[in-house]
Formats: sequence, C-alpha cells, structure tokens
Amino acid sequence: MRIACLGWGSLIWNPEDFPVTGGWKNDGPVLPIEFARESGRKRITLVIADGVEPVTTLWTLMKVANLQAAKEALASRERINEAHIQHSIGW
Repeated sequence: MRIACLGWGSLIWNPEDFPVTGGWKNDGPVLPIEFARESGRKRITLVIADGVEPVTTLWTLMKVANLQAAKEALASRERINEAHIQHSIGW
C-alpha cells in the first residue's frame, strides 16, 4: 500500500524522524490553511480552518507498511496523544 501525507508548516522544514520517501511535492490539493491554533509549546500553528483563503499544500509518500503506522507516525511527530488520533488526524 502506498500512503501519501499532506503537509505544511514545520512538518516540511523540520520533519524530525517522520518516515517519508523522497522530497515534498508542491502540487497537493488546495486547502484553507491558516495560523489558527496555539500549540502545546505556545506557538501559533498552521491548521485547516474555515473561512480562509485556500492554498496549495505539499505532499510526499510515507515509508510505512499500512494506514495505522502512518497515523501513528504523524501522531508521534505532532505529539498527539493516541486517544486523540481519531479527532486530530484525517485520512
């Protein structure tokens, strides 16, 4: 199974150990992305938000075996508690 991840913000320029293959492509879907959330580290972060101008997102293929592994990898990178994956990560 091939799984792609959409990305913006620090996931692109600071992926840490996020398992991707190749680089980020700049022809992803257009989504309404805006600085609209305060992170746990007190930073304002980019998120999908209603009522803002859509922008082109980036995407890359992930080095994971299945969808569950992809969700867990993104949750780990974004420091999302396992109990919140279903509400915080779309697929």
